[in-house]
Amino acid sequence: DAFAAAVLVARMEEQTLDVAPIWDDLESFESATWSECVDIISAGIPCQPFSYAGKHSGTEDDRWLWSDIHRINQDCRAGQIFIENTPGLVERGLYEILSDLAEMGYAAEWGLFNASDIGAPHKRQRLFLLAHREDYDIKPWANRAKLYSELRRQSMGY
Repeated sequence: DAFAAAVLVARMEEQTLDVAPIWDDLESFESATWSECVDIISAGIPCQPFSYAGKHSGTEDDRWLWSDIHRINQDCRAGQIFIENTPGLVERGLYEILSDLAEMGYAAEWGLFNASDIGAPHKRQRLFLLAHREDYDIKPWANRAKLYSELRRQSMGY
């Protein structure tokens, strides 16, 4: 979406993020070009199909983007994958994501956190998932909430 792209451009201009291309459609992303060049894929799958307030269509919804993210990661082999969504994903889609990640050789941890606990201005609960390739060297997480909070603040500028 335009706002998210504008935030990324602003972070690149202030040198918080490295300069990189931005795509507006996952289907047009040529992921094979980026094989072994991507450290992390950060994805916010649209939450409406999983929201308790929505129609509960889950993985049957056209906005279910995991298949695109899965395809992209099969090509890129990112060291880590970070996903944020509504708690409804636990009942309608998380198992598929975790199964696919395990098949690709990723160890995953997930949890439900209050968004305000990690620096967001609202108090809703959110699901956060962080997976890493089992051959990828990562430091153990000493304080996950602090890590999420700092990443969120840096990426969104607050």
